[in-house]
Amino acid sequence: MAKPSELTLSFVQRWPQHAARVLEELNSDDVAAFVSAIPKRVAGPAAGHMLRWRAAKYIELLSPDQAAGLIENMDYYDAVGLLQVTARNKRDAVLAELSRSLANRIRASLRYPEGTVGALMDPSVPIFAQDATADQALRYVKEWHRTDISHVFLRGGQGSFHGAVRIAALVRAAGKADLASIADRKVVPISNRATLVSITQDSEWDDYPMRPVVGTKRRLLGGLSRSALRHSMNRLAPTRTQLEPTALVANAMTVYLHSCRNLFGFAAQLPGASNARAGTGAVHGRKR
Repeated sequence: MAKPSELTLSFVQRWPQHAARVLEELNSDDVAAFVSAIPKRVAGPAAGHMLRWRAAKYIELLSPDQAAGLIENMDYYDAVGLLQVTARNKRDAVLAELSRSLANRIRASLRYPEGTVGALMDPSVPIFAQDATADQALRYVKEWHRTDISHVFLRGGQGSFHGAVRIAALVRAAGKADLASIADRKVVPISNRATLVSITQDSEWDDYPMRPVVGTKRRLLGGLSRSALRHSMNRLAPTRTQLEPTALVANAMTVYLHSCRNLFGFAAQLPGASNARAGTGAVHGRKR
């Protein structure tokens, strides 16, 4: 396949959801060739927006290293959904190319049926014993370099959920104060077996950007963020953004791509091809 033009790359990077619709119309060999020819930071988000069974078809044609490059550059929950429908032997080979922490997190999510809290929860959220200090928890959160965590959770001797502490409360607390003394006991945990649809209207989301997820006997397993739930539900239902001006431009571009004989080589023939790029960042780690 010829090297994709700058305009083509800009389109895929700026509107990955619309590029996904184009990719779905191609045969798997052509998609695999195109994905191999462009940066994974551009291809990953588009692959994440494809119908999962279609994306899985071409993932299986890529080498494990190439497929891992896509996985690490797409949204985590899109990656889990894609790997859920990927052939087991290929999935294991791809996971082997990822960092141990990311691979273990994905494996934990894959143990649950799609559309359940367990499949969407984050098992790596900060969990501490009740006698841990605010100082210890705050130091851990700072070293973790994640900005999407609103709480740390407390676990008792039998692994059961014993409360949550807001990050802001950690900052205000005296350094040696134990977490149990500043914990919020009102937060209602979510069952790992609950369906996502059944919890979307919970009033607790108004007060807690992240809620604890528990198994049998209230055993604390991880957390589920409001943003992750919203992202997952938005993927299942159309939104008003489809009618916004920028989306209409993207739709027109998609139609034009479909009308071209060479869907991804056409832009080199157009005058004034744009070099504008919208930045996207890798969100996952690779094995070193």
